[in-house]
Amino acid sequence: MSTFNNSLSTSTNLRWGSDKLKNNFYLAQSFNIPGLSFSNPVLGSRGGATPRLSADTVEFSTLNLDIIIDREWQVYDEIWQNFIETINLQEGRFSNNKTFDTWVEIFDDINSKTIKKFWFRNCRVQSIGDVEMDIRDGEDNSMSMLLSLEFDYMEKDRS
Repeated sequence: MSTFNNSLSTSTNLRWGSDKLKNNFYLAQSFNIPGLSFSNPVLGSRGGATPRLSADTVEFSTLNLDIIIDREWQVYDEIWQNFIETINLQEGRFSNNKTFDTWVEIFDDINSKTIKKFWFRNCRVQSIGDVEMDIRDGEDNSMSMLLSLEFDYMEKDRS
């Protein structure tokens, strides 16, 4: 089982995971199911109605995961080791060109049954957001970080 709670009262029915990360799953405060944009080519004509053909390309919007960071920072450390540590900014080496697969899953209210699951193939990190620290953080305040991913294509799990 994954270490995923910032405190005992932190719970969510949004899970995510990756083939690169060692834990079974992590929890998210929120994520988006990316939208799709289709390119419908227009046939050239002299005037009047402009017929459109069926789409020949598709673009996906970015997958954004607002992930929960546990009190021991294990989630952050794992993301750092897998996605940031391989970058050497002093020498200008960006060797984390490796792609990975990730998934997001929506559970029912009692976390016993998957409602929807989506796979995102050949992902790359687009950005890793700030982690806000505050002296007013108490026992039940959760820490989170926005992780934005670009990917080649997505699939809806058939189960």
